[in-house]
Amino acid sequence: MVIFDKISYSEFRVKFPVKSRFPIFDTILDNFFRFIAYAACFWFVLTIVSLFIKLPLSSYLLHIIVSSCILGIVMTAIMAKRFKKLENYGPDGIISTIHVKTNNAVLRPGVDDYSDSLYLDIIQDGQPRVFFMNGLYLVELLDTNELPNTEFVIYQEQDTLDIIKVKTIGTYFRPQRTLAAFSESELTNFEMPADLTVLDETIDNIQ
Repeated sequence: MVIFDKISYSEFRVKFPVKSRFPIFDTILDNFFRFIAYAACFWFVLTIVSLFIKLPLSSYLLHIIVSSCILGIVMTAIMAKRFKKLENYGPDGIISTIHVKTNNAVLRPGVDDYSDSLYLDIIQDGQPRVFFMNGLYLVELLDTNELPNTEFVIYQEQDTLDIIKVKTIGTYFRPQRTLAAFSESELTNFEMPADLTVLDETIDNIQ
């Protein structure tokens, strides 16, 4: 079974909250370049002010840097909160989810720059189908025996199609069999299925 759905970024953050004793540091890390820009602006302004009022730059340099960082943190936290509110309602604030249930899989090893592929046996609309997975995100999941799994959820950025997270819910099982890698002609002619595609095939017909 494969269920395609969507959730907002806010729902995703609730499902996978950042656990930290100091949440402000998580905010700064998530908005690092924004923080650097704000801090640099404040540093420049404070430096110019110190020159105009004829204060010795060396004695106030540390105070300028510390003040710039503090002001940068405050501004970053304020703006990050505003941008977060906008994300929840904008087109970029949606994450696609794919809920997969299976109990049989076939593995196709990767070749050159192409990663391993998984064919998962599923039932879709009452009919046997195959769910195809292929991408660099699979490498770690296969190496750590997280996939294949009897049940898992894929979280995917809707616009870029980047895989954000794969959450396993069920239990790991070994692939039923392993196929030969895609041939050079298949890869050159792009004859392989697209990632996260439901194929109108049965798992036994996958060769």
